[in-house]
Amino acid sequence: MTTQRYDVRIERRLMEAVFEARGPASELEAACRAAGLAWPEQTHRMARDAQGCNLLRLGAKRIVIRAPLALEQELRAALDSAFAAVPTANCALVSDMTAIFCVSGPGALDVLRQGAPLDLGLPAFPQGAATGARLWDATVIFERRAAQPHCFDILVDASYAGYVENWLRVAAGEADGDEAPGVMRAPPPAA
Repeated sequence: MTTQRYDVRIERRLMEAVFEARGPASELEAACRAAGLAWPEQTHRMARDAQGCNLLRLGAKRIVIRAPLALEQELRAALDSAFAAVPTANCALVSDMTAIFCVSGPGALDVLRQGAPLDLGLPAFPQGAATGARLWDATVIFERRAAQPHCFDILVDASYAGYVENWLRVAAGEADGDEAPGVMRAPPPAA
């Protein structure tokens, strides 16, 4: 029997509209602005517009756009038109290939630091930050939700969703971890 070690909630979010685009930064910005999306001024940051679309700027040549599923067709039309006007950047709809988890609560960092080789603490990874990294050998995208300091969204290829969810639950103490070596089995000693 296991008991939860950390004050953390792990939930799989409902499907969202998700688009991924790659290309030169100037073309990505031009296309996104033409589609009416907010553009983050810095890389590894998120910008949110009034309709609830999040644009994650993951580097100089890669972005991910998240939106409510109800906006998928409208956003797809706007993005198709905007990206048709730029010569080398491309955008693809990846909603059905993406799973999204929300890890929240005061223990979220304790769970995530067991599998992520990143400093996800608030000073290094502030609200609105976004980046791609590894989480227990799965490639994921981390986004620190701007409205809540202890809330992270994790985007992962849907084929790895069960794997990532299992590791998260083992790290939190919600599941047995015999198949998850390297994950803490007991809470860290008190300081």
